[in-house]
Amino acid sequence: DGCVDHSHEGLYGEIFFAALQSAAFIISDKYELINIGLSYIPADSAVAKAVRTAINCYESGLDWKTARKRILQEYPGSFGALGTRKEDMEEDIPVGKIGWDAPSNIGLTIMSWIYGADDFGECLCIAARCGEDADCTAATLGAIMGIIMGMDGLPENWIKPIGDGISTICINNREHGSRMVMSVPRTVTELTDRVLRLTPSFLGRQWCDILNPGGYCIDTLEPQNMKNHAEYISYWEKDSFEKKLQR
Repeated sequence: DGCVDHSHEGLYGEIFFAALQSAAFIISDKYELINIGLSYIPADSAVAKAVRTAINCYESGLDWKTARKRILQEYPGSFGALGTRKEDMEEDIPVGKIGWDAPSNIGLTIMSWIYGADDFGECLCIAARCGEDADCTAATLGAIMGIIMGMDGLPENWIKPIGDGISTICINNREHGSRMVMSVPRTVTELTDRVLRLTPSFLGRQWCDILNPGGYCIDTLEPQNMKNHAEYISYWEKDSFEKKLQR
């Protein structure tokens, strides 16, 4: 998805959150999780810089609205300009090029997590109030906090009104005659069960015990080993493609 939609920085965003969320099943400290995610992407990437900007703003004592503005000024995206009348646009926030929206939105996601002080509702509301690609920032942050808190730890005033059903106008999951047009899960529970059934097939037996009766166990790395430690497969890995071609 990142490759098709947002190219290089989008890929870094996908990798950053995949590593962070995977580790969140074992670790709950947000700063440790952020550092794990950062270890998997280049330090000089815009995504990494935007994340560090969010942390620096908080540590400098700035309020979240000022932090939002600084992130959007340093890593401008294009979502804020989409469908916005010129007279309604914020004059001190530039418009970035289309397709380069990952850094700012990831910065806003992390910023909202830090400023929300582990309050589930407050974190999500800050993310939504920041605008830009607000459905993605709030959803990604909700996923991270949901992993850490677990279903039982989520506030009832968020769970009860939303329920378990999946409602979307994007996919037609109605029956067509005697057959289903698409086999689309109708509830979050059903979707979760499908993912759990698929997990052994892509993790492999090295990490997932697929023969365990009544379910399976997943082996995980120790927390101190969850950061990415770059290793050369061989000395020649350091060579450029040009050098390899010459040989």
